[in-house]
Amino acid sequence: MERKIFITIFLLIQLTSCMNQKMFLERNNISDGKLRLDGYYKVKGRAMFYDSVRNSTAYGIAREQDCYELHIFYVNGISLGGDVLRADSVDGRPEYIYERYKNKGNRKWAATLWGIVSLKGDSIKFENWVPSNGDGMKTVIKMGKILNDTTFVITKRTNRYNIKPDLRQDTFRFVKLSKKPDSTN
Repeated sequence: MERKIFITIFLLIQLTSCMNQKMFLERNNISDGKLRLDGYYKVKGRAMFYDSVRNSTAYGIAREQDCYELHIFYVNGISLGGDVLRADSVDGRPEYIYERYKNKGNRKWAATLWGIVSLKGDSIKFENWVPSNGDGMKTVIKMGKILNDTTFVITKRTNRYNIKPDLRQDTFRFVKLSKKPDSTN
C-alpha cells in the first residue's frame, strides 16, 4: 500500500513539473498609438551560429555573428517572436520575416514564440515562454521605456524562477512590413 501511495505522489510531482508556467501579464488591446504595429521591432546583438543546419543538425564551425532579436506586436496584445536570427538573414529581406513567422501557432514547439505585450503610459512589458531543463517552460518578462512610436529600450529582464533581475540596455527599433503574419493562427 505504501508503495502505491509513493508511486502516485511521484507521478503527480512529475506531471506538475512538466506544466508550462502561467503567464503573469494580462492581455489588453493596444490602440493608443504609442508604438507602430505595422511591422516588427529588432535589437542587434552577437550570437554563435553554425555554418549550416540541415534536418536540425548543425554542420561546420560555430562562429560569432551579428544577429537580431525580433518581436512583432499586435493590437490584441499578442507578441510574436523573441528568437535570435542571423543579421544576414534579416537585413533587407522583409519577406523572410513574413515567411518565418506565418503559421507558427500550429506547432507545439512554437509556444516560445508567442507571448503578451502590455503598454502603460510610456512603459512597455512583454512576456514569453523560454525553454527550461526538462520541466515546463518558464516565463520571462522584459520591461522598459517607450522613447517614441518606433523605438523603445528594454532596461530589465526578469523571471519568476530566478529572483534577481537582469539589467539591460537593449534598444529596439521599428522596421515596417508590407505583409504581417497573422496573430490568430
